[in-house]
Amino acid sequence: MIERLQRELTDPRTYGRIGYMLIAGVLGSIEFVFLVTTISLGVGLAVTLIGIPILIAAVYAWGWLAELERRAIQALTGTRIPNPYRPVPEGGGRWARLRARLADPATWKDLAFLALQFPFGLASSIVALTVLGVGIQTLTAPLWYWALPDGLGILRIDTLWEALALVPLGVVLLALGIPALSALGRLYISYAEVLLGSNVDPAVTAQMTDLRDARSRIIEAADAERRRIERDLHDGAQQQLIALTIDLRRARDVLADNPQVAAERLDRAAEAAAAAISELADLAHGIYPPVLRDSGLIAALRVVVRRHRSPVELEAERFARLPAAVEAAVYFAVLEGMQNAAKHAPDAHVTVRISQPDGQVEFEIADDGPGFVIGANHRGQGMLNISDRVGALGGTVVWDSAPGAGTCVRGAVPVA
Repeated sequence: MIERLQRELTDPRTYGRIGYMLIAGVLGSIEFVFLVTTISLGVGLAVTLIGIPILIAAVYAWGWLAELERRAIQALTGTRIPNPYRPVPEGGGRWARLRARLADPATWKDLAFLALQFPFGLASSIVALTVLGVGIQTLTAPLWYWALPDGLGILRIDTLWEALALVPLGVVLLALGIPALSALGRLYISYAEVLLGSNVDPAVTAQMTDLRDARSRIIEAADAERRRIERDLHDGAQQQLIALTIDLRRARDVLADNPQVAAERLDRAAEAAAAAISELADLAHGIYPPVLRDSGLIAALRVVVRRHRSPVELEAERFARLPAAVEAAVYFAVLEGMQNAAKHAPDAHVTVRISQPDGQVEFEIADDGPGFVIGANHRGQGMLNISDRVGALGGTVVWDSAPGAGTCVRGAVPVA
C-alpha cells in the first residue's frame, strides 16, 4: 500500500491527470457555450436557410474541439486517443464528405462528450480544487494563519502552535488525496476514451467491409469470366475443330477417287486448324499473356501498346521483375484503361506511365479525350473489377475526368 502511494506520488502522469481535471471545467464551459450558441442559432435561422451553413460549420467545429481534447489528454496524461473518424471518400465532392461525416458515429460521440464535458468537467475541477486547496492550505497554515484572524472555514487558528498542528493533517490529505485524484483522473480518461475514441478501429472496419464486397465481386467476376471462356470455346475454337474434323473425313473419303478434291479439302482443314490455333491463342492471351509470364510487365505492355488501335505513348522505368500477382494487377488495370480510352475517346492520344517509387508500383493511363468517360460516377464493371483486383493487394485506383480535360486513371500497388 505504501509503495503504491509512493509510485503514485512520484509518477509524473499522476499530476498530468490532475492537471487535466483542473482544466476540464474551463474547457467544458467554453465548449458548452459554443455548442449551445451555434446549434440554437443554426436551428433558429434554418427556416431562412442562413442557419444551414452555421449548422454545417458547427459539425466540423465540434470535431476540431474534440480533437483538441484528444491532444490535451495526450499532452498531459500520455494517453493517446487515435482519431476515430472513418477515411473520407475520394472524388465525391463536398456533399459526399459531409454525408460521410454525418453518417460517422464518431461525429455524434464527439458531440456527446463535448456536451457532457460541462457538468463532468466542472465537477472534476471542483473536486480537484477542493482536495488540493484544503491540503495545501493546511500544510502551509504556519505561513498565513496570522493573515486570517477569523480562521479558515470551521477552523479558528490563533497561534503558531495551532497552525503547526495542522501541518501533519495537510501532509496526510495530500498524500492520500493526490493518489485518489489520480485514480479519479484515470477513470475520467477511460470515459473520454470511450466517447472520443473507438472500441473498433473504423478504418479497419471500413477496410474489412470493402474487402468483403470486393471478394464477392471478384467471385462473381470469376464466374462470369469462366462462363465467357466456355462460351468462346464452344462458339469459336470448338466449332472450328468440328469443321476441321468434317473436312478431314471428307478428304479421306475422296482421297482414292479424286486426289485433287481431297487436296482442296485438306487445304481448308489446314486453314481451319490455323484459325482454331489463333482463336485459342487469343483466348489464352486474354487469360494470362505468355509474354507477361516470361518477360515481365514492361515487355507485356509494349506488346499491348503496339497492338492498340490509337496512338499510345509508354513511359516506363526499368526495374526488376515483380511478384506475379502485382504484375498481373497492373497489366490488366492498364489494359482496361486503354480499352476504355479506345471505346470512349477513339481519336485521343493515350499516355501510359509506369514507375516504382518507395516500394510500390504506380501506374497512370491518361488521354486527351472529351472527359467524363470513367469519372467517379462513371465506373464501368471492368474498372470496378480492376479496382477490386488492385484493392485485394492493398493498392488503390482513382479516376479523374473533367469536360474537355480528358480522363486519367491512376493507381498504386505495394510491391512487398
